[in-house]
Amino acid sequence: MISRISDAQIAFITLGCAKNEVDTAHMQQRLRACGFSLTEDPEQADALIINTCSFIQSATEESLEAIFEAAGYENINAGAPLIVAGCMPARYGDELADDITPIEAGLGIFVKLDKPDFIGKDAIAAQKAEGVKRKLVGIELQDRAIPRHGYEILNADDEVVGHVTTGYHAISVDKSIAMALVDAKYAALGTELKVRIRRKTFPAVVVKKKFYKKSYKQ
Repeated sequence: MISRISDAQIAFITLGCAKNEVDTAHMQQRLRACGFSLTEDPEQADALIINTCSFIQSATEESLEAIFEAAGYENINAGAPLIVAGCMPARYGDELADDITPIEAGLGIFVKLDKPDFIGKDAIAAQKAEGVKRKLVGIELQDRAIPRHGYEILNADDEVVGHVTTGYHAISVDKSIAMALVDAKYAALGTELKVRIRRKTFPAVVVKKKFYKKSYKQ
């Protein structure tokens, strides 16, 4: 039982580019200033912070593997906080929410069911075996209106079939795009949908979640 801040030991796992190393150093400095101690052993820490990177696919995979591995540490299972910082929560915070499973988010490849029991294992195993009712998809609007978190996704009959998790106007491709959680039967590429933005609806289509291609030209 930790009775004082000075008794708490914080560990870091830093992934990705040199900028993350700098960011970790800043976080460590501030924690020390607040009276916390640091440890290099993540499996013995009272809290573990993983500073992630996710700007390229390989970095995303490395970050996810580190998170799932850390989730199996005895201290984390005993209640020590596991804090995910850096690029991943900034980019995918709404796609990795408490009410969205890794299977619905399309991250099933990173969930290993051959590990010992973990929270949610039965539910995830069932989703892998039976399929999911919702899927995370890419959405491209046929308009310059900007979709925002929580906006409703509609089918051709104006029935609500999902919602936007993250949306913005992408400068690199000059299009309004979004990630959305929709009923599985509307998740196929090319499916025509609508996004309700305030009191208007705008046509949209399901596209690949990799919105940007290096070969893209205006």
